[in-house]
Amino acid sequence: MSQLTDLKLASEEAAVRAVVLAVASHFTETRPTEALERQDLLVAFGASAYKLTDRSISGGADTIARIALDASPEPTSGLTRGEYALWLRKHIAETDQAWGGDADERVIPTLPRPRTEPTPTPTGVPKGGRA
Repeated sequence: MSQLTDLKLASEEAAVRAVVLAVASHFTETRPTEALERQDLLVAFGASAYKLTDRSISGGADTIARIALDASPEPTSGLTRGEYALWLRKHIAETDQAWGGDADERVIPTLPRPRTEPTPTPTGVPKGGRA
């Protein structure tokens, strides 16, 4: 059975992944041969997160965009938008492989509990009474 924190972390991870892939698609489709500039990253990550949260001011788009941008590879000078899109897709693929790609895997381990073993009943003594 999943814990609430497992679901929250899984949904945040899925949101960050979706934003990174949306940015990669945007850079592939929109002026892929132009040089990538820092403001391109800020706008693309912010807009993608905003769309993902149904254009809601209180949907947490700023947090998701910041996490996605921080989790993405740092672009080098002279990189085009299309090349950076390839980097992003490769980064997502490597991240999926490192995590095993299993969305059902528990994120937070459970704490060990004391073992409960059945108590032996003495032979010849009824379960609820005396001998």
